Amino acid sequence: MRRFTAGQAQQPVAELAAFAAAVERISRAGGTPLGLCDGGRLLGVIHLKDVVKQGIKERFAELRRMGIRTVMVTGDNPVTAAAIASEAGADDFIAEATPQDKLAYIRAEQRQGRLVAMCGDGTNDAPALAQSDAGSVLARNLGIYGLGGILVPFVGIKLIDLAVTALGLA
Repeated sequence: MRRFTAGQAQQPVAELAAFAAAVERISRAGGTPLGLCDGGRLLGVIHLKDVVKQGIKERFAELRRMGIRTVMVTGDNPVTAAAIASEAGADDFIAEATPQDKLAYIRAEQRQGRLVAMCGDGTNDAPALAQSDAGSVLARNLGIYGLGGILVPFVGIKLIDLAVTALGLA
């Protein structure tokens, strides 16, 4: 894979502005823009969009009523992360997070005496999942893929009750 910068483009400024506008529009809609180019010529932008599991917003609201805070920690850019976190109903988000950032966030929450449950969707989540007090690996076909690490810091709740009751995993 090769990065492409606007300075390498062989297009008029108006086309570059349209490309930049498409990238911004896709990001604000919670998508990931994927630019297509051939030999330095921009061909277009593909809109990649993760599907947020139906009903997840209501489940996060239930967790909130129980005093549990949800934080989406993702490698996505801040604009895309904000849109997805809003759509999913997460309490907060951290964007452009590396696997090391996720691990550091969990450790910081644990140092404050909180238990942390994490749902991860990829190999890069393995260190954070291993550090969390309760971890769950989510597969694409479960419908929540793309939310990155959903970190749930909480105190004084049974992990089994959380997983089975609040998240409706039973």
